Amino acid sequence: MRRITNALSRRARRLWPRSRPVILMYHRLADESFDPWGLAVHPTRFVQQMEWLANNRELLPLVEFSRRHKAGALSPKSVAITFDDGYACSAEVAAPLLDRLGIPATVFLPTALIRRGREFWWDELERIVLGSARSDLPLNGKAAALGPKAAGDRNWPPDTAPRTERQKAFHAFWSEFRSLRNAERESLLEELREKAEIPLEPRRSHRPMSIPEARSLAPTTVEFGSHGLTHPDLPGLNDFEKLDEINGSVDDCFQLVGEVPRSFAYPYGRHDATSEQMAAEAGYDCACTAQSGFVGRSSGNFALPRLAVGDWDTRSFRQRLLGA
Repeated sequence: MRRITNALSRRARRLWPRSRPVILMYHRLADESFDPWGLAVHPTRFVQQMEWLANNRELLPLVEFSRRHKAGALSPKSVAITFDDGYACSAEVAAPLLDRLGIPATVFLPTALIRRGREFWWDELERIVLGSARSDLPLNGKAAALGPKAAGDRNWPPDTAPRTERQKAFHAFWSEFRSLRNAERESLLEELREKAEIPLEPRRSHRPMSIPEARSLAPTTVEFGSHGLTHPDLPGLNDFEKLDEINGSVDDCFQLVGEVPRSFAYPYGRHDATSEQMAAEAGYDCACTAQSGFVGRSSGNFALPRLAVGDWDTRSFRQRLLGA
């Protein structure tokens, strides 16, 4: 009888999934058609998602979420909201809504890139490759063909393969640039920008938040965490470079917004054991990955998984939060 009861209980859990603690990961709030990694949520969908959360979940600041997780006192309905990169939409669109609904959130800043005030390199690269009138651009010392411009270049849905020649060229450039050190990447971007004759001024739709915008956000609503100095691929750095990005961003974040960051998000979600140890020794309370999942008993406070939020309607959003 006990075996039958246990089997029925397992089946019931599959049919009626229960709430589980989760950290939500956002990037951009925008009506975006060029979104191969699913980083954009339409502002209208975001409003719907936040209103549903305000009525159905226990919303916690990330540091408090991690504290309760460490103490084994995390409610199944606990949710923490995070934004990576510090796009301006976090200040323009998200912050006023979060403040109105009383929802706390953490914004992870790559501080050196925020100070620079230009588009993030991946957005600037998209702008160059898709916007250039040239038929090729230099890559790895050779002329990389861009192909002709096509009507569908800016239509790249999440989690799909590149289809047009320009999309394929962008992906090739992106794959090469991601592993570069910041100085080398900046130098190559400058060369590409000049050859493609693309303006330096960031597009309003893609710009990072300004320093005054960051400083103006209500501390009761938005807490800042670190996303490193230059958003590097940490496992590809030596220990000295890792230390500079992880430790150095503590002071730089304080200088930038007047707030010592208590949490860290690994750029691209990539980390290794050394990065975790350094984040702990730097004084952060917790660190987030981009590993998709809910927070469980075995989740380490310096390798917390997150659920990347897509452009989902309320029904889909609720189902994803239930793991359905």
